[in-house]
Amino acid sequence: MARLGLFGAVLLVSPTLSSGFYGIGDVASNSSTCSPLDSIADVAGFAEASFEEAIQVKLLQVSTELGRKSGAGQLPAGRQSLAARIVEQAQRKFLPVTTSILLPHGLAFVMAALLIKRHRNRKADYFPETSEDRPRSLSYIASRVGHMWIIHALSVFVFAVSAPSADYMYLNSFAKHYADGKPTDCSTEMDTTPCSRAVVDVTQIQVIRGFALPVIQFFAGPALGAISDAFGRRPGVIAIRIALMISTGAGAAVACFDLSVWFDFWVGFLGMIPFMPVPLAWYIDRLDHTPSIVIATALVESTCTLASILGSLLGGFISLKSAMLIGFLGKVVCLFLAIFWLPESLPEEKRIRFTWSSLAPTAALRVLFQSPLVEKLAGIALIDSFHYSGFYAMANRFFQQHLALNRQQAYLQTMMVLFSDMVWLSAGVSALWPILGQVGILVASTLATALSDVLLMLAKKPWQVNLNSLVLGGLGNMNSCVIAGVAGRAASQEKQAMFQSALNLAIQVSSALGPAAFMTVYQLLDPTAPGAPAWRMTVYILYGVMFAVPSLMLSFALRRFLPQGDKDYDSGFSS
Repeated sequence: MARLGLFGAVLLVSPTLSSGFYGIGDVASNSSTCSPLDSIADVAGFAEASFEEAIQVKLLQVSTELGRKSGAGQLPAGRQSLAARIVEQAQRKFLPVTTSILLPHGLAFVMAALLIKRHRNRKADYFPETSEDRPRSLSYIASRVGHMWIIHALSVFVFAVSAPSADYMYLNSFAKHYADGKPTDCSTEMDTTPCSRAVVDVTQIQVIRGFALPVIQFFAGPALGAISDAFGRRPGVIAIRIALMISTGAGAAVACFDLSVWFDFWVGFLGMIPFMPVPLAWYIDRLDHTPSIVIATALVESTCTLASILGSLLGGFISLKSAMLIGFLGKVVCLFLAIFWLPESLPEEKRIRFTWSSLAPTAALRVLFQSPLVEKLAGIALIDSFHYSGFYAMANRFFQQHLALNRQQAYLQTMMVLFSDMVWLSAGVSALWPILGQVGILVASTLATALSDVLLMLAKKPWQVNLNSLVLGGLGNMNSCVIAGVAGRAASQEKQAMFQSALNLAIQVSSALGPAAFMTVYQLLDPTAPGAPAWRMTVYILYGVMFAVPSLMLSFALRRFLPQGDKDYDSGFSS
C-alpha cells in the first residue's frame, strides 16, 4: 500500500501530468483530499521544507483513500480471508458442479425411480388389435403417407444443403471481426486464430437459441396442436411451412446481400416453432396401427436421411451463397405442395370442439400423464434429449477446436452419420423388431449411443470420428421411431396433435438445458487444454454416459406394457 501511496504522490507533483490522472481523483471521491489540477501550482511554490511536508501529507492522504477502496476481492489469494476464499471457490466450482452435474443426474434418477414406482401395483388392461405384431405392407404404408413423405424428404434435403453453410456464415462474420475487418473464410481456414475464437461465439449463439427454443415452442406448440385437433391437420402444416420459409429466407438474404448475421439471428426465431408434432399426428391418423407407424416412421426417416446425404454432398460442392439460396427455394416448394397437394387426414367427425382454454400450454402438458406407458416413454425421451443435445453440441466444438475440422470434413462427418441413420432405420428396425422387440430396440439404441459417446471423445484423427459415425451413428435414432409409434398409438386419439405438441415441448425444454449443462462441465474441466491430465476427459465422458442408466431403467420397466410373444398390447390406460 505504501508503494501505491508513493506512486500517487509522485504523479501529483509531476510536471507532465495528464488529464487521465484526474480520473483517479474522481475515483477517490469528490472530497478535497485529492486536489484539482490548479492546486498543484501552489504546491510547486512552497519552500523546500514545506514541500517535503506537503509530499508526506499527500502520500498519507492518497494511501488512506486507496486503503478505503481496497477490498478482500482485490487482495492476492494468499492474503484473502478464509471466508472470502470459500465464497470465491463456491462461485467458481461449487455452483457449476451443483447445477450442471449433481442436479441433472439427480433429477434423471429420481424421475426414473418415481415413474417406475408409479402404478406398480395396479393392473393395466389390454386392448386387442388384429395383426398388431405385424406391420402392414410397404405399398399400403406408401399409399397412406406418401404425400407428407415427399414434403418431408424435400424439406430435409434443402435443409441439409444449407444448414452447415449457415454455421460457417456465422463463423465468417465473427472471424472477420476478430481479424480487424479482414474477410476470413473459416471453411478453409478453420485452424486460424480468428476462426478458433469465432467457434466460441457460435457456440454461445447456439446456447442462446437453445434457451429461446423452448420458450417459443412453449406457446406455439400447444396452440398448433389444439388448432390442428379442432380444425384439421392441413392448417397447422401450412402455418409451419410459412414460418420455415420466412426463416430460411432471412439466411439466404444475409448470404446473398451481405447483410448482418444478426438479421438472420432475430428472424430465425420465427423458424423455431415446432415443425414435427402436427405432421406426426398426420402420419398416425393415416395409419392408426402401432407396428405400421413404427416402420413407417423408420422408413420416412431413412428416406429423409438419404435426402440429407444427397443434400450434404451437394452443399459441400457449391458456394455458401448457393447453398443458402437452395435452402430458401426448397422451402417455397414445400409450402406450395402443402397448400395444393396435401390431403386432410382428420375427418370432421373426429375433430374436437375448439376452446380458447385449449391454447394454454398447461392444457397440453396434462396429456403427458394420461397413462403409465405414455409417462415412461416421455421420461425416456426427456432424458435422452438432454443427453444427446448436450453431448453433440459440445462434440461439434470438440471436433472444430481439437481436430480442426474444415467445412468439407464437417460435411463428410455429417454424411457418415446420415448414412448410418439410413441403414439402421430402414433395415435395422425391421430386422431387429422380431428379434429384440420394442424394449430391446430401446435398450440397444441407448447402449450404442453411450458407446459412441466414449469413442468420439477419445478420437485423435478425423477418420476415427467418421468410422464411429458410420457404424454407431444411426443406432441412437432407432429409439425415436419406437417412442413415436408406441406413444402415439397409446395416447388419446382425440388429442393426438396436442399430445405430440406436448411431448415435443417437453423434449425441447430438455434439449435446451442439455447444451448449457454440458458446456459448463466442458469449460470447467477443459479436457483438451494443452497439458490437461487424462482424468479430465474421463470425468467428462462419465458425465455423459451416466445419463444412459436412468434411460435403461425406464426401458426395462416398459416390458409390462409392451407385447411379449403372443400377448396383446398393453396400453396402460386403466392404470
